[in-house]
Amino acid sequence: MVTDLTMEWQAIGAKPIRADAPAGSPVRDDADFLSMQDEIQKLESLSHEPVNWKQVVAGGRIVLADKSKDLLAAAYVCLGLLHEEGIPGLAAGLACLRDMLARYWDSLFPEAKRVQKRMDVLVWLEGRLETAFVERGLSSHDLDALRTCEELLRTLEMLLVEKAADKAPGFAGLRNEIARQIEQLGQPEPKPEGKGQEIQGAAGPPTTSGGPRSITTAEDCRNALREAGDLIRRAALFARAQDSSSPWPYRLVRATMWATLQMPSPLDDGLSRIPPPTPHVVHRYQELYEKGLWAQLVEQVESQCPETPFWLDPHRMAARALGQLGASYRQAKTAVEDEVRTLIERLPELAGCRFSDDMPFANEETRLWIEALRDTTAEATGSGKGDNGKLGRAGDRLDDLYGQAATLAEQGRLKEAIALLQNESAGSCSERERFLLRLDAAKLCLRAGHPKIALSQLEGLEEAIVRFALDAWEPTLSVDVWKTMWQVLQQLLKDSRPPSEEWANRAEAVHRRICRVDMLSGLDMEGKHQSARVER
Repeated sequence: MVTDLTMEWQAIGAKPIRADAPAGSPVRDDADFLSMQDEIQKLESLSHEPVNWKQVVAGGRIVLADKSKDLLAAAYVCLGLLHEEGIPGLAAGLACLRDMLARYWDSLFPEAKRVQKRMDVLVWLEGRLETAFVERGLSSHDLDALRTCEELLRTLEMLLVEKAADKAPGFAGLRNEIARQIEQLGQPEPKPEGKGQEIQGAAGPPTTSGGPRSITTAEDCRNALREAGDLIRRAALFARAQDSSSPWPYRLVRATMWATLQMPSPLDDGLSRIPPPTPHVVHRYQELYEKGLWAQLVEQVESQCPETPFWLDPHRMAARALGQLGASYRQAKTAVEDEVRTLIERLPELAGCRFSDDMPFANEETRLWIEALRDTTAEATGSGKGDNGKLGRAGDRLDDLYGQAATLAEQGRLKEAIALLQNESAGSCSERERFLLRLDAAKLCLRAGHPKIALSQLEGLEEAIVRFALDAWEPTLSVDVWKTMWQVLQQLLKDSRPPSEEWANRAEAVHRRICRVDMLSGLDMEGKHQSARVER
């Protein structure tokens, strides 16, 4: 059913701005657009200041009707109408968006040559709409509007595939939520058969719309797990919208997503049949990461990661983003790291696999991060770390110090982190402690994206290994230095254009040293070692 509100906004989306420029002019510096943007930015604010959705919708009306067919303004309006008018508002916003895209695809803003920017706007909108939709309480009065939204989303997705082909984003998350509500609200209310049942129904525990079901087949089991996972995801989405620092939504979504995950059947050397994530999502995550838009990055990763359970890069990005959001998010960051660590402990070869287009499940930076998580586990259990565990560290003091330094580094305060370690080293009377602190500093530099500085420290440590024959007396410590050095050389090799034969040769030499002292570590690295070589 098309309402007056839908027809009004449909007309705004379709109406040209002026005869000589139907899509109008760029509007990103316009006062009305900036007023909308100021309100929308409150969604990312840690102060949780409420958004004035009336102002967003009013500004969008002026911009889209009189100034510019701007996709971001239309996205703001669509979200604002959902908040202001409920499901009929969502239908109106989607109608405006669809008709504007259909009529002005070649001339709307951002320009057609910046198609990725357009896709980024739509990805952002889908995530925000799904979150807002889940938070709303619905009734049977919303059924007609929900069906209108479902049809509008279907035609919008078809339009985007026609215009943007494989770059087109989907609205599957929102569409599935709408379909679920239509199914639930469309079911007739059960009729009580007597007063006794009325009393029991009022006081008894609520049941699902489908009633209790037995699980007697493998298919029943799979369906139950899928439904439970979907319910948990929706609950986590709602809980995260209320308090984005709460750790349990991050933990439960991953635990559910990975509970039954198995290694994919490899075709050759880690290549799998698993399709890769869509390019616009990969690009969007990287853009948010590089710009330091941490809250937006977390929101998008958390709402979309169940769609790509084999892709590990977003979880590293989410952990980094949560670390940057401050101390209140520390437990949420730990929850992400714990679940990734648990997955890799169960499927240790997973990070080395690749999607069907040869894209790795985990890029080099993510593999380094995973290795650091593994090292943390080994240190906590004392496995493989010499006679006293933890590489013979002085009780918990150095571990606590490294934890403080790592937190500073994750917050972008690398200089303070290094100063903390250097000051401790300068005041230590133990040569061993100074050695460990220098190794910690090198690892922090590597993780923070400064491999050359890390290499200079590691070269000094390697000189000490040779001078004091530490590989004979402290093999575990020596291997830790060499493995870190190998990771640094891998990163430098990856960053060099064209690939540097010097870094490749040095990485091979380090690998040989590791094999000489610790054959198991050398074998474990063998697959990774191949990627360090330069084809001659």
